[in-house]
Amino acid sequence: ERWIQSKDSNIGGVADLILDNGQTTTIADFKTGKITDRDDEIKTEYKDQLKLYAFLFAETYGHFPDRLILITMDRKEHEIQFTNQECISLADQARQLLKEVNARAENQDFAGLATPEEQSCSTCLQRPACIAYWSLSSEAVNMFCDLRGKIISVNEFQNGNINVTFAHGSDICTLEAVDCAMKSWLLSRKEKEVAFYNVRRKKNPLRYQALKTTCIYDLPQE
Repeated sequence: ERWIQSKDSNIGGVADLILDNGQTTTIADFKTGKITDRDDEIKTEYKDQLKLYAFLFAETYGHFPDRLILITMDRKEHEIQFTNQECISLADQARQLLKEVNARAENQDFAGLATPEEQSCSTCLQRPACIAYWSLSSEAVNMFCDLRGKIISVNEFQNGNINVTFAHGSDICTLEAVDCAMKSWLLSRKEKEVAFYNVRRKKNPLRYQALKTTCIYDLPQE
């Protein structure tokens, strides 16, 4: 692995492998998952990643590499075609995007920074603080086992667990086995809307179970 970056230090990345045999230079990136899209073409983001590496290599060493390849788990090599100008154009786009992101951050326009999609939101740890996340369809949100609803009641059992009954749209749902440490906070939110992140569905479509990784927060404000 080798860190390479632009001369202005605004763009950088770690190339998995750089091979130089004295005649040709190759940048390789290893991928453990599927590298093709639905049309069986190599994913654009993977091609763009290597092209940016080519630009960064040129910025660092003064010349572009000769080859860009993806290497999959079965050790197959997939060569990515590129031109130097393509790589430069991608870097220009990256710089412009960085300027736009910084400008939005300075203006505290955090909602404008979000681009909610099923694939990206499913692994994003910032969902509890993201207003835009809830703009996804209810089907997409339910796919990640995140729910929002107005708390109706909080019931504690002898084993210390808590059940929370809440209104989710037109449905009355129950979240079981909530940590008792949440009791006071939940009671203070009665008749208020909160969000439940990372719960487990039960066979009954109106009942859910809290997990060790379940988080409950106030909904992010506009």
